[in-house]
Amino acid sequence: MQKGKINKDGNLIINGKIKYCPYSTIMTATATSAGKKQVNKRCGDWCALFGENISVRGSGKLTSINICKGEILFDELIDER
Repeated sequence: MQKGKINKDGNLIINGKIKYCPYSTIMTATATSAGKKQVNKRCGDWCALFGENISVRGSGKLTSINICKGEILFDELIDER
């Protein structure tokens, strides 16, 4: 299963990696070119699709959180906010 964390800035981190939004992008300047490129925003609690209803299932062994159009199950979810 997965280990998750919502860090102090509200970013969702799954198995040690920051989760990025598949639906939202921003334009950013690149260090290697004069142009800009499109990158995905980080998934976090500021998003309207980020569920604040964190629920515990299966006698407290699994924690679920709703994001985007689905649900993610965690063995461990730490909320540092």
